[in-house]
Amino acid sequence: MAKSKIRRDPSLRGSGLATAGLIIGYVLCAIWIVWFAMVGHALIKAFREGTTLPGNPPFQQDAGGKVRNSRPAALAPGNDTPLELPSNPVTGKLGARDFTYDTAELRGGSLTLRQGGGVAADAEIRIILFEDQKTLAGKTITVRPGVRGTLPHIHANWKENGLTQNIIRTSGYTMTLHFESIEGDKVQGNIDFKVPGKPAATLKGDFIARLR
Repeated sequence: MAKSKIRRDPSLRGSGLATAGLIIGYVLCAIWIVWFAMVGHALIKAFREGTTLPGNPPFQQDAGGKVRNSRPAALAPGNDTPLELPSNPVTGKLGARDFTYDTAELRGGSLTLRQGGGVAADAEIRIILFEDQKTLAGKTITVRPGVRGTLPHIHANWKENGLTQNIIRTSGYTMTLHFESIEGDKVQGNIDFKVPGKPAATLKGDFIARLR
């Protein structure tokens, strides 16, 4: 538009800036086109070869030809296998939903308990501890009314009556969380956790978490 106006009215200035703007716009458009082409090619290649982009679980096709993930999202890429459940696994309720964890992981100081093996968990609770996971071995974290300082943050979500429900708490809950010694790439522990109100949450029992 600027170039057109300048051609119609020679007294106007800025032809050089208008040309520079056009060149920059064309270059950026070209870069985006190349980027989308590369990503699209990588996705198509990964689909055909039964893999995905780095960091994601591989794709497989079932007998009916439907694409599915070959590994639950809670398992990291590689040869991980689900850990065994303890004799008294974590159970409880998230809202009105009964919860029993299927997989657990300790990643970067956050403990996650998941129910369901799909890409999106049927129910999940994440406890952000703000601590290096290497310091958690043998440690007990207790949250009670009146306790001060930086408390663990609680993020829970689950499916209930076809809708996704969630709880986010930075205080106003009680918890006793204990970690045993770290053995290789896993750690055992137990939790007793309660969130009052609506929706409420209660969890209690033992877990075995994979270290990430």
